[in-house]
Amino acid sequence: MNKDGGTNSMTIDDLVKALFDELGWEEGDDIAIKIAGGRTSGIHQTDDANPKWAPPFGDVRYNRDAQIVIENLSRRDQSKSQPLQQDVLHREFHEGDSGQLYKTRELEELRESTGVDATGDCDSLETNNG
Repeated sequence: MNKDGGTNSMTIDDLVKALFDELGWEEGDDIAIKIAGGRTSGIHQTDDANPKWAPPFGDVRYNRDAQIVIENLSRRDQSKSQPLQQDVLHREFHEGDSGQLYKTRELEELRESTGVDATGDCDSLETNNG
């Protein structure tokens, strides 16, 4: 940023360099620049289709509020994407009938309810019939 903390008088190169410095990125890092906020037509249209409403296959259109994304691939932490070990998998999950894995958890012991009169003695109940 400039000395006033603003970006108005900075060139794009100066602004990007200042942001890289602020983030601790270094020259030589693997940088990818992408555009977010777009859509690509994935449907083959008929020849007589109106291109305004039915864009041709592969047509890319960007929203008015599209963003430029700068990603530092060198700083990306992929160590958290390790698969579970088999012993952990079998200890913490069980397999359902369809092959789906479900999280295993201990069920707490159910306490016996004490709020019901099991004797069936209705004389002990109070009535307010007037």
